[in-house]
Order: sequence, then C-alpha cells, then structure tokens
Amino acid sequence: MSVAAGMAVWCFAHAYGTVNVSPMLGAGLIFLVAASTFSQEGRKQESRADALLAADLRLRMQPENTAVIYDDMVATWGAKVKLEVAQWLNAHQQFDRALSLVGPQEGGFELLLTRLDALAAEQRWDEIDIALSRKDLTSDPVVVEAFRARLIRVQHSSLDARMHWNQALALAGNDSSKLRWLGAFAEQCGADEIALRTFQRLGRSPADTSLALAGQQRLAAKIHDISAARTIAEKTLALHAADPNAQNRVAYYNLLLEKDVSANATKAKELVAKYPDRLEFRVTAALALLRQHDPGSALAQFQGPPIEWAKTPPSWRAIYAAALMANDEATRANELLKSIPLDRLSREEAALIQRR
Repeated sequence: MSVAAGMAVWCFAHAYGTVNVSPMLGAGLIFLVAASTFSQEGRKQESRADALLAADLRLRMQPENTAVIYDDMVATWGAKVKLEVAQWLNAHQQFDRALSLVGPQEGGFELLLTRLDALAAEQRWDEIDIALSRKDLTSDPVVVEAFRARLIRVQHSSLDARMHWNQALALAGNDSSKLRWLGAFAEQCGADEIALRTFQRLGRSPADTSLALAGQQRLAAKIHDISAARTIAEKTLALHAADPNAQNRVAYYNLLLEKDVSANATKAKELVAKYPDRLEFRVTAALALLRQHDPGSALAQFQGPPIEWAKTPPSWRAIYAAALMANDEATRANELLKSIPLDRLSREEAALIQRR
C-alpha cells in the first residue's frame, strides 16, 4: 500500500467509521506517514497529493499543532504549488493564510478566484470590488457576474443582485464546469433560487447527475419543501439503489409526509439493524415508530452513548423531542426544545413538536 493510499484509508476509517482498520495496520500507516512527512528525504519524494493528505492526517492526529502544520505547508509547498495550497487553506477556513499566500496582484484566473473566495468568506467586499475593477482582469465573466451579484446583495440591492445572478447563469450556458462552480458559489452565498436553477440545469449533463441532484436535495431541504425533497431523493435512489443514505432519505421524507408508513418503517428498521451506529438512520426509525404509535420504541432508538445534540441538525432534535414528549418526558423535552430554531424546520417537522 502506498503512503497516499494508506493515509486515505486511515483518514476515511476514522472520519466515517466504515472501514475496519486494525491497530497494527493503523500503526504501520502512521509510521509510513511520519517517515514521509517528517524525514527530509521523504519530503523530497512526496507528490503534492501525498503532501496534502499527510497534512490532513497530521491535523487529525495533532490538533494542538494546527498552526505549525499550516505554516509548514505554506513554507514547504506554497511556492511550488501555490494554487493547490491556497485552495487547501480555504477548504480548512484558513483564509488569512490563503490571502497572504495569494497577493492582490497575483496573475492567473484560478489564483484570483481562490483569493476572491477567501475575501468573500471574510466579507471583505471592498477588496473584492477593487479586484473586480482591475483593468487587467481576464477572469471568466461568469465569475465576475457572480461576485458582483454577491457584492451588490451585501449592499442591499436585491433587484440588481438578481440581474447579475441571472447574467452569470446565462453566461454559464450548458458548460458543466461553470455550472458546478456557479451552483456551489450561489449556494454558499445564500442565493438559493439561482443555486437551485443552476443545479437543475447541471442535471442535464449525464456525468453530473449525482452532483446536481445532491445540490437540489440540499436546497429543497433548506427551503423546507418536503415534497420536492422527496421527489429528488427518489431520483437519487433510482441512480444509487444500493446506497443506504439514499434509502434512508426516501424513507424519512415519506414518513414525514405519512406516505406508505408501514413499508417505509420496515425499511428504516432494516437500516438501523444493519447500521446501528448511524444516528441519522436511528432518527428515521424513531420517526417511523412515532408514526406507528409506539413511543417507547421510538425513544429507545436514542439509547446508548451520550449524543451531543447541540451538534446535530434541528430536525433530528425535533424528532428526539417528539419522542420525549410522547413518553411524558416533559422536562427533558422542554430543555431540548429551547435549542431548536423553528425556522430551520419544515412544516411537517414542526408539527411533531407542537403542543396539543
């Protein structure tokens, strides 16, 4: 196993708990990573991909040394592969470091885009305006229009912002690479309507169907359109019939809408039996049991190790609160209800915790 492959397996196993990595193999991977990352000879031989993977692993293993790890990556690789390192820093929300690496007069479209992403994340709109006004600007007009839309929206001119968003979408045409970027950027900016339209257009590209459906799914859930979310989930399941996440989403939305409760409850319970550590699946099973008027079994879905509810989506907390309420656990339910922003719930989810 190569160093890069070893790191990928180790990171995936610990991030998702889905790969069974033995302690001996884990120790071997750590040794390989350490040898490649920290020895001078290993560092010379690292590819850029290995270096980024190694840095990601070091961040997981040594959270107390994050600043040193980021600085080391910039010092070692920043000049050699500036774009990749800057994008990696942005992905880790190290925007100041990315901006220090990519200066305001940096040439190249992708480097400028990376700088604009970092400036937008820090809401430094005046600097974005200056960058977009450069006479030597050769950026893609889709990017320029999108950033101008974001800039104008901050200045409280929603009509003008919509004009720029529409222009960006028109300029993107059917170019899948431009649509991917525009959809992600619009979603990041909270321009949900344009993001949804962009992902819908991207869905015409067979190679991007899954990504487009995933974007539509997020946005439908965000705007609390459960019927639309269910339709999108069914399309995703048709493409990935064996995917337990797709199966769970369809079951969840059907149960919220009280459609085919028996069949979807059976599917939810099967998923929990197969993946007992997946809290999302247990939430769906709890919803199924509430729909089947079995509050005791619904609440039992949340037994086991303590759950950090503050870190979970409001919809999961709502179903747990509903299970508590159905079991006359008013005190615990009331405490949890205080942490649930009702505007983050769909009408169907909010109905579960409404007082009767």
